[in-house]
Amino acid sequence: MATQFQSVEALLGVKAGINASRLALPSSIESGLPVAALDHFADSVAPGDARFKYRLIPKATAVNPPPSG
Repeated sequence: MATQFQSVEALLGVKAGINASRLALPSSIESGLPVAALDHFADSVAPGDARFKYRLIPKATAVNPPPSG
């Protein structure tokens, strides 16, 4: 099995800003990433497992994310 290395941003499907620092990524994660980031990560890591993302985030949270702010 070949291993393909990707950046964290690529795995999450988020764009790193031109002026963004790698140090800003944890803050973005703590602030909350879009649900699409979870979907992208799950599809990249476990493409054949539709329930993989629910092992990381409870289904109720993934389907109805808490309001940001």
